[in-house]
Amino acid sequence: QGVTEGIARLNATSNIPVVYGLLTTNDLQQAKDRSGGKHGNKGDECAIVAIKMAKF
Repeated sequence: QGVTEGIARLNATSNIPVVYGLLTTNDLQQAKDRSGGKHGNKGDECAIVAIKMAKF
């Protein structure tokens, strides 16, 4: 919770966007599925969002 609040503060007070990508999973299989498995790579998606925000 503290990290989330800190990132929200950074985004509110800075001109540099900060993206916070965190996988919340119930088990190892879900983590694998979301990090390059059948549900794509959520880390890649987060990085693409960060690049788009920086260009905006």
